[in-house]
Amino acid sequence: MSDPGPEPRTAPVIVGELHAIIRRARITAPYVLVGASIAGVYARLYAYTYPHTVAGIVLVDAAHEEELAQLDATITCPARDIGCWEIVGVAKYRAVEEARAARGAVPLAGIPLVALTSGRYVAAPTATLSDLEASGDPSYAYWLSFQSDLVDQSDDSRQIIATDSAHCIACN
Repeated sequence: MSDPGPEPRTAPVIVGELHAIIRRARITAPYVLVGASIAGVYARLYAYTYPHTVAGIVLVDAAHEEELAQLDATITCPARDIGCWEIVGVAKYRAVEEARAARGAVPLAGIPLVALTSGRYVAAPTATLSDLEASGDPSYAYWLSFQSDLVDQSDDSRQIIATDSAHCIACN
């Protein structure tokens, strides 16, 4: 892990730091951005900010800017009681509001996007997709709609569901 950057740790600051690191490393555009979980918000924000430098985006079970608003009221996992959203950094980094603003300003049209979606929902990681669909849990339905919306953000996109993976797809 690297040393923490300067406060406040906002999404635009993180995107600016990434851009500076890429430039210092003299990595030539275009880039394929890969963002897992909250980093999916940062990858999209980078593409909104520097669209001419992005050749494609891979979102790995990425967070969505509307996730908190919908899921906070319905989530059934015990993590909610221990500050799950602070742990993932969504509230801390204010990525929700920043991603909403950026998304409204610049579309991802023309940027290829692949969304890898876990087949095991974070609130019930041992349940199968069939179990979750049968349960009628509204938080699962919201989560699936967010994942679909990520795919819809580009006119050149596709979704792949990693049926045997939980949120940390790379770990499974």
